[in-house]
Amino acid sequence: MLSQTSTPISAAAKDVFDFRQGKAHADNYSLRSAFADLLSHPKKIEEPLGAYNQKIETISKKSCLK
Repeated sequence: MLSQTSTPISAAAKDVFDFRQGKAHADNYSLRSAFADLLSHPKKIEEPLGAYNQKIETISKKSCLK
């Protein structure tokens, strides 16, 4: 197991492993339920997703370099 070896990446692997094995976040169920709802009713997301994508596209076209 990578997290039990003595390579430079071992500490990071151990931290990730420990995090994944830790206690679930209190709002995890709510988040998963929201995702499941969106996947079950994909038409509900079209309008807000379109608005989000349009704003991101506008932002990405801006340049701070002059």
